[in-house]
Amino acid sequence: MVLDHEIVSRTFPEGPGEIDVIAIYQVKDAKIHQAWFKLGTPRLHAGPT
Repeated sequence: MVLDHEIVSRTFPEGPGEIDVIAIYQVKDAKIHQAWFKLGTPRLHAGPT
């Protein structure tokens, strides 16, 4: 099993921001056999003030 935490920057319908993503990979024979993902709450970037 491999656990991976990433902060992903992307554009949401409401505008640009980021989201935490946890990925869990089950590895068999040096290849990903299964994968699961858990997404956090999107955080929008503040616009110009």
